[in-house]
Amino acid sequence: AVVSTQSTGTLCTAQFSEDQQWYRGQITAVHADLLQVKFIDYGNEEAKKFHEVFELDEQLVDFPAQCCLVQLAGIAEPPSGWADAHTEIDKSCEDVKFSMKVVDASTNPPSVELYHGSSGKSLAHELMSTGFGITSERDSIAMAQVPHIEGGTFQATVAYADFPGRVYIQKKAENERLMDLLESLAEEYSDSTQLQRLDTDLKIGTHCCAQYTADEQFYRAVVYGMTRTSVKVQFIDFGNCEDKNRSELYKLKEEYYNLPAQAIEISLVGCTTTSQQWTQAMQDSFEIAVDEKTYNCKVLDRIDETYLMELHETGTGSNLSDIVNRCIAGERFGPVAHAGA
Repeated sequence: AVVSTQSTGTLCTAQFSEDQQWYRGQITAVHADLLQVKFIDYGNEEAKKFHEVFELDEQLVDFPAQCCLVQLAGIAEPPSGWADAHTEIDKSCEDVKFSMKVVDASTNPPSVELYHGSSGKSLAHELMSTGFGITSERDSIAMAQVPHIEGGTFQATVAYADFPGRVYIQKKAENERLMDLLESLAEEYSDSTQLQRLDTDLKIGTHCCAQYTADEQFYRAVVYGMTRTSVKVQFIDFGNCEDKNRSELYKLKEEYYNLPAQAIEISLVGCTTTSQQWTQAMQDSFEIAVDEKTYNCKVLDRIDETYLMELHETGTGSNLSDIVNRCIAGERFGPVAHAGA
């Protein structure tokens, strides 16, 4: 029978499209006409139509899921991205048994090392040797994840915007974790005389901790650009940038690498222009219009690392692109929550 409870977390069974075999699954997201199903014994996911997802036999409910989510220690995303890495991983892992060493069980997901049962080779090292990863010495912070199929939705607030083609949002579901992190940073970095500066160890992509000038609070940041005299950093949980002296950047402590960067870069669909650089008046108007509002975000597509989205205000349903078009047309509404706001 077709699954009766079509909600997140419901156990079910569905056919995997590649082999047409039936597998145990769990609904991880509900969309207008699709259910996102994760095959709990393998870890892969597929979008299925409602009538393609069935009740799971009671006899199969209590058997533990045979797949667990982990992250490989010591490897970070290469500049070219992860696009082809899954193919290389499939090749490296086919019919191979691994021994696993837990490196850090406190991270989410747990950080592990995997070694080939016969050769003893590290899977992370093998991927890096073929160009599908680079060495990570805790100098990499993951990006916040969003629903990866077209039509995926979630709630978010607008953190910052340069122009319609580059808007930064924060997932509402992660707000409490972000606030806890910011409080911890404020306490940990309160005495700058006790902190380790990074002025002699900088490169593009280095994560650090820096003060936002407007409120003098510390935030997580990444080196975005460099000149002989200054460094441009981007505050990774908000999206805005600021020029700093090299001596104003501090080493980011280990415990602050665990939470993914909360600023998600998107491009608004439906704007009269997405490339126009905003005047300060346009930006002020936009920021006042979105301040303290929550939006239902719908993923329409993804180009490189930028998500194309529609944002509709919760409650009113008003489309954020319409507000942008009015700002571009010169209407006044007047900053969003930059780092420090």
